[in-house]
Amino acid sequence: MRILFIAPMFHTNQMPWVQTLIENNHTVEYWSLCNKMESNVESLKSINIKKIEQPYFNKIGAYYEQLKNFDPDVVVGRNPHLNLFILLFLLISKLQRRKTLIYTQTDLYQVMPFSRKIGVTILLNTIGNYWITPLTGCRVNYPKFHCRAFYIPFIAPVSTQPQRNCNNINNNKINIISVGRINQKRKNVLLLLKALKLIEKNISFHLNLIGHMNKRGQLYEEITEFIKSNDLEDKVTIKENIPYHEMSLEYQKNNLFILPSSSEPAAYSLLEAMAAGLPVICSDTNGTKCYIEEGENGYIFKSNNLEDLTEKIKIITSDKNEMKNMGERSAQIVKEKYNTDSFYKAFEKLIQ
Repeated sequence: MRILFIAPMFHTNQMPWVQTLIENNHTVEYWSLCNKMESNVESLKSINIKKIEQPYFNKIGAYYEQLKNFDPDVVVGRNPHLNLFILLFLLISKLQRRKTLIYTQTDLYQVMPFSRKIGVTILLNTIGNYWITPLTGCRVNYPKFHCRAFYIPFIAPVSTQPQRNCNNINNNKINIISVGRINQKRKNVLLLLKALKLIEKNISFHLNLIGHMNKRGQLYEEITEFIKSNDLEDKVTIKENIPYHEMSLEYQKNNLFILPSSSEPAAYSLLEAMAAGLPVICSDTNGTKCYIEEGENGYIFKSNNLEDLTEKIKIITSDKNEMKNMGERSAQIVKEKYNTDSFYKAFEKLIQ
């Protein structure tokens, strides 16, 4: 089949999906509103990414011809309710009688307000055959938000050397990694720094903060001042602009992954850390918390709660052998549940 992904920008969490489809002999293109990548990606030779100009109604004929020329069997559009660019292309695709999938990062199982239910139904009846999401939510307590909505899992390649550093924690020092936009407020880097300061006397640690950091503004000053005033310069390292293909090695240098962010739609870094064989901690408002088997490979703390985050770090670091076992369980979970077969079977079922 010929499959087209359309999104505001290309994100690396889409790479395994696209590559899996290519490996299964599908022709795939990825059309983006801009050339900007959400991560530093250098090796994308197998993925055909094209930049599409901003949508204008006087260009509808050109968009129609672009779709007609590629002639996709399936079109996957991300967040059409938030972007006219996506909405327009899905509408044209529907008019051309192509199968269309609406992709969002929202819990499949949830109690959705009536007004949102109406919006979902309208979108599905006008531009989408199915609605897909990589997040399950709580299937025990809630129903699916729509009968034509389905779960398609994120997938990540399991490291060939998972937990390389967990087997030998030098001088009992625990190396902790956190990945994301460092001085974006919701990433809660200060919360993590405060939690580690509280348990500084209990554990020997080194924190590696990896991601983009805008060295301007109040939050940047607060982070750097906290590190300095609390004598954490030797215990915190900030790394910026790490190429995507080097990130697996960065995970493997560490023993524990912590993502303190709140209201995070879907943090793919958590799954990458699991694939590298790390135990993980994230908040209960992180969409990808559904990938954690609590107590087995990690813990979920109450969002923005310093006391609970501190307690979860204490628990997971109290027994280094158990921490190593939890890391091994992380890699096993990804290998068993979030592999290329699990994605492809779920996706193929919808597009056939």
